[in-house]
Amino acid sequence: MLRRCIDAIRALPAAQRPARVLGCEVWRDLDWLPEARKVALDAGRRQELAADLLKIFDSQISGGKRYDLATLGRRAAHATYNASHASDNMAGITWSLDITPLVVDGGPSIEAFMETVLAEYRDDIMKRLRTFA
Repeated sequence: MLRRCIDAIRALPAAQRPARVLGCEVWRDLDWLPEARKVALDAGRRQELAADLLKIFDSQISGGKRYDLATLGRRAAHATYNASHASDNMAGITWSLDITPLVVDGGPSIEAFMETVLAEYRDDIMKRLRTFA
C-alpha cells in the first residue's frame, strides 16, 4: 500500500503534491525510531470518538482480540513515556515518520530511505551502549 501511495503522489504535478507526508504503522509501531525522526501526532483529544471509531472494526474485536483497548492504551503509553521528566502534553500519541523525501522528484527509493533511518537507529543504539562501557 505504501508504494502505491507514494507512486500516486509522485504522479501528481509537483505543485499539487502535499508539502509534507507522514507515514504511520498500524500493526507494529514506530516508537523505536530515533528521536530526531519521530513525529508525534496528537491522538488523545477526542478519546470517546476514537473509541467509537475503533469499535467499527467489530470483526477484529468480537473474537476476543481487544484491538480497540490496545490501540487506545498504546497511544496513552506513548504520551506518558514520551518525556520522562515532564508532564504529558497530550493524552495520546501516534508516532509517525516524515516520508516527504519519498515523494519529491529524484527522492530516494523506499529501501534507500529506510536504510538511512535504520543506520541512524543502529548508530543511536551503539552510541548509548558506548556510554556505559
